[in-house]
Amino acid sequence: MVHFLLVTTLRPPPPPTPTPNFTKAPSNLASLPRFPFYAYLRLFLLSYLVLPQAQGARLLYQSYIQPFIAQHEADIDIFISHARNRARAIGLHYLKRAMDFLKENLLGLQPIAQAFPSTSGDRSESG
Repeated sequence: MVHFLLVTTLRPPPPPTPTPNFTKAPSNLASLPRFPFYAYLRLFLLSYLVLPQAQGARLLYQSYIQPFIAQHEADIDIFISHARNRARAIGLHYLKRAMDFLKENLLGLQPIAQAFPSTSGDRSESG
């Protein structure tokens, strides 16, 4: 008992805990929950967007998203078309590479040298 009293009274006090600095602005989104009333603001915003009585999502879509999409519809269609064509070309390229790999390693066939069309305007084939 005496030992416990001596150890606890002679031990130095713990260092003080640092006080938070509220003058600095948050540097990333991870610190947003520390923002006062953040949870309530998020609750009210999401409730406004989701609840059918408020129809906030409809208003947001009709006011901002639909006009933007209507204005840029041609650009969006061109982008989707180019992306589809690029994805198809890449998929076919890797499919051919996989088939050549399987032909070489499983069947023991030599790869066939493919003649690619020239990049100039000349596309004639000699036969």
